[in-house]
Amino acid sequence: MAAGPSQEYAVLCGVEATPGTAESADGADAMALISCDITPVGGPRDAQVITPNASFREAVSSAQQHMRVDLSYELNAHASAGVGPKVDRLWVAGGWVATVVGGTSVTYAPDPTPLVAPGLAPTYPPPDPNTRYALTVRKEYQPGGQSNFEEARGVRFGGPTIEGTANTLIFKQTGLGLWSDVDRNVTPTGSLTLPTTALIDKMDYAGTPLAIFGGSAGFVLRSFLFDPGMEAIVRPSLSAENGYELGVIQRVRPMRLELGLEDIDEGIWGKVAAWLAATSGDVELAYLTGALGFKLTVRNAVVRDLPPSRGYPLEKRVSLTAGWDGSSGDLEASILVN
Repeated sequence: MAAGPSQEYAVLCGVEATPGTAESADGADAMALISCDITPVGGPRDAQVITPNASFREAVSSAQQHMRVDLSYELNAHASAGVGPKVDRLWVAGGWVATVVGGTSVTYAPDPTPLVAPGLAPTYPPPDPNTRYALTVRKEYQPGGQSNFEEARGVRFGGPTIEGTANTLIFKQTGLGLWSDVDRNVTPTGSLTLPTTALIDKMDYAGTPLAIFGGSAGFVLRSFLFDPGMEAIVRPSLSAENGYELGVIQRVRPMRLELGLEDIDEGIWGKVAAWLAATSGDVELAYLTGALGFKLTVRNAVVRDLPPSRGYPLEKRVSLTAGWDGSSGDLEASILVN
């Protein structure tokens, strides 16, 4: 029995020289991902028209559609300290700004420009969406001699949400972009340049894996979920070719961090009481693979919710909300890769 076509595919994410204009992504833009789904939103519709023939229906094609891109991936370590991981273009396309310390580390933080803190006046005019960072995302199948692919242009991403469990660190992002009208049968890209270094996937037990409000002793972290509360939104337009302009990044909910702590020690209740009594504090989570590492920091965090412990062994879910820097309006979180 002959083997069927391979279901494997490559995902290329090319940085657009002109946001909204599809980039000719090549093998150097290949990403190491867990999954990628590109889905058209909207499309052709039928319109009923009154005619002498009651059964007649006139089909009207509507090109008003945009593209949704859902990605999940693990964080590949990079070649050397002070060099960002390849997936960082997904973060920058989501409104994060990189600060590089040569040979040491790269820190990413939400760009405060399109975001406004409560109580602060917005800046007018707002940032021009046509000048901000965007990607062409291509999902390229390899069914033999030809390559069939799906593509979206002008993609900007929300997130990333980060899920940490035992020995796993999973990133998820959803982006919105424009329909890319391209030939669906092309020559395969060929050689792909993928990360070859190890995944950053374990807590840094050699250092301080978890610090809550300056303390770390006695905590057993079972899981965590980080949600920056930032999403990509599309901008409907009557004058745009496909009914939509380039999307923008918008803060739609507070930045949130949820921790799952093992609750088998009565001492944790004293610590929880201290968190509730504190006005705010910093939370740090550190991961390590060899000499390369990852650290998530949420600053000015406030404990918002403490539901009853559940499961066996008992697990206490601690929900924290990040605060704002009242002077600058910056979101108080950062991702450091070193």
